[in-house]
Amino acid sequence: MHHRAEWLAPGHLLVHRADAGWRLMTPEGAVMEVDDAVIGGEADLRRLAVEPGPVADVFAAAGFGGPGGPAGHSPASDSNTRTPGSELVGSADFSELVIAGRDEGELAAAIEQAVRANGGRVVRWTAPHLAPGALEPGRRPMVLLCNDHPSDASWIAYEEALPHATVPLRVSVEGARVFYEPPPAGMVPLTHRMVRARRLATAAWPDDLMALWTQDVVCGPSLLTADTAALVAGWVLADVETMRGSGPDPRRSRTLRVLDLLTSEFTDHTIFPVPEGTSWRGL
Repeated sequence: MHHRAEWLAPGHLLVHRADAGWRLMTPEGAVMEVDDAVIGGEADLRRLAVEPGPVADVFAAAGFGGPGGPAGHSPASDSNTRTPGSELVGSADFSELVIAGRDEGELAAAIEQAVRANGGRVVRWTAPHLAPGALEPGRRPMVLLCNDHPSDASWIAYEEALPHATVPLRVSVEGARVFYEPPPAGMVPLTHRMVRARRLATAAWPDDLMALWTQDVVCGPSLLTADTAALVAGWVLADVETMRGSGPDPRRSRTLRVLDLLTSEFTDHTIFPVPEGTSWRGL
């Protein structure tokens, strides 16, 4: 579960590792240890998010308090920043999008708005598994797994329960970075679990990254803006348009796109499937 905390600096994430104590992640992805004496070895994160007590004062004194957060962690607003693709919002033409999950946030809302503006059908589904009635017969719907915070274990459960030929689209936010995962295509499509495994293999702090996906997390206010949400929506809709027309783009099916919310610039990272029989380390 993810708990929004207005007292924590924007884009910062606070997570507790049972084997190593508290960790604070900055918007850029750096990790810092937090003395257990500040919060305590055990804490109700739901309560901590809304009733931090003296914890909020400690974080504010250290420069990690909200609202506003530390200098330099506000979303970029320079009109010259590179935002290619934002003009594509609303340009795709497809018939059905299923939005799965309970707490999708601004990103899912931006994508839903663009779909509805084009006459598309949008279905909200919050149960652990997609029921047959949630999908129109004879269609190949897109299923959007989308959060304004890190992904969690429910994504894997959703993905593994999807009917055959359903296309999952996956977008999540970790601090100041939006991760748009490759649309699945080909004989060995990239799953969310595979993307996690590849990211762990190259992470500077893999155990802390794993904790973001498997433990409760206290999240500072989001660094997303309406413009950056629309930009990501444009990417999603452009991919859907391609898949509805000529079929999946082989390049995108092996590309993890990362958007930096502090600079509004993005980078594409080539990523490959994980061999069968790989140990998932609890993923």
